[in-house]
Amino acid sequence: MLAMVTGTVLDVTTQMAVVDVSGLGFEMQLTRKASSLCSVGKEVSLHCHVQFSDAGPTLFGFADGLEKAVFLRLLSVRGIGGKLALQVLQGMTAEAVVQAVSFGDPSGLTGVPGIGKKTAERICFELQEKMSEGLPKGSTDNLREMVVPDSETVMEALESLGFQRQSSSEALAAIAKKRGSVDGLGVEDLIMLALRELNSGA
Repeated sequence: MLAMVTGTVLDVTTQMAVVDVSGLGFEMQLTRKASSLCSVGKEVSLHCHVQFSDAGPTLFGFADGLEKAVFLRLLSVRGIGGKLALQVLQGMTAEAVVQAVSFGDPSGLTGVPGIGKKTAERICFELQEKMSEGLPKGSTDNLREMVVPDSETVMEALESLGFQRQSSSEALAAIAKKRGSVDGLGVEDLIMLALRELNSGA
């Protein structure tokens, strides 16, 4: 089974790239993060997954093993196909998806086009207990670090200031990842750190 593609980028958009591998051009549908790694003429190595349908095979490309693992978990949800699973990872980071599911927070997913309230609730319900299954070694430890106490209160405060819930969720995940732990931080501290993260354009 094809698991990795390494080659030179021939063409790239925000959602697709053509990668030359020994004279063969592989067209890959990309996550947002994978697309950011690609530029014409650059050699890249992307994790990948092949999905077959009546229309033919589709090759999906990912920046890392976590993205691929989250994509595969999304595919296990009733009613979620490759196109919609990819849209989730084009609209959110893999870390933000894991955070939303781990918190049981469907509103963290509804900012993605094509993901309504019911679909978001189904994703959280079906994956909350098994999201960590199949993640790369060590990822479960990182997820524990990403759990931010009082995150709902912080995100509501940020929403009242005009920030999108998805952006706020990603900012909290970035804070937890950078610091390694947010133990001892109060709501006001988290809001200030999140504002700094959001205003930095991260």
